[in-house]
Amino acid sequence: MNFYSEMFNMKLPNGEGLFNTLEVKLACDECLKGDHPERCVHMTDEIPPWKSVAKFDMIKAIYGNKTDLLQRESMGLVTEDMQSVFKAKYIDVLYNSSAYSLTKEPSFVFICCDPNGGGSSDMALLSLVIEYNKVVIVGMDSSPAKGHEQIEKLLTAHIEALRRHNRFRESWFIFIPENNLGHEADHMAFMLRPYRKVYTLTEKGGVIGVCTTAVRKELYAMETVKYLCQESIKFYENLIVANPGGDTNEKKRVMDDFREQLMTFKRIIVHPQVSPIF
Repeated sequence: MNFYSEMFNMKLPNGEGLFNTLEVKLACDECLKGDHPERCVHMTDEIPPWKSVAKFDMIKAIYGNKTDLLQRESMGLVTEDMQSVFKAKYIDVLYNSSAYSLTKEPSFVFICCDPNGGGSSDMALLSLVIEYNKVVIVGMDSSPAKGHEQIEKLLTAHIEALRRHNRFRESWFIFIPENNLGHEADHMAFMLRPYRKVYTLTEKGGVIGVCTTAVRKELYAMETVKYLCQESIKFYENLIVANPGGDTNEKKRVMDDFREQLMTFKRIIVHPQVSPIF
């Protein structure tokens, strides 16, 4: 996926496609569902007259095991970025599977917060429940909150919306803010003091929140990949979106943004440095 391939899915405010698109590809829909669409032989009639099947076989041989490059450059297929942490097919399963129905009132709701430090990016809140072998996302909110007032409005709206839900009225809320940005985690913990049954996670020394180091991010990503591959992450059937500044399409916007974040989250490969030999 890249900027140009995303243009296929761009929409106008009324829901119509932004562009009239014509997609020509050398792999049929059935082969695209499999693991090796580059082996498809059902669309050879789409090869233009100035090319030949024999030359296409030669091109396949030249690309060798670089099948993603072959699909992208010679077969007209949109391939996922090989640097992406989460595979597109598992994200599709998450979004296309039926919503999850909780069977009991959970003892704990884990509320994670990624503050934005007042920048142009969004402050994000994601709440989840663990039931049996499922990680159930029960609430999501995001907004470019700037300043104490906007942060408090988004945070308290999310907490209050969760508490109003029948399933979570007596649950303990475990608030887990990232504390990499100054005292924002401390301020948010203070905002939640009036609310009952809310516990804010602290690290050693009483430091409020969690410091997301590079090592921890890698561990978090590995665990998420594991649950995603096992199809154990689900959206709650009554997903809570409570942004007080959102419009009527706020839930769709948050869901779309979350999908985009999953698709574009990339790994950084650091090659070991070889010491020079003298």
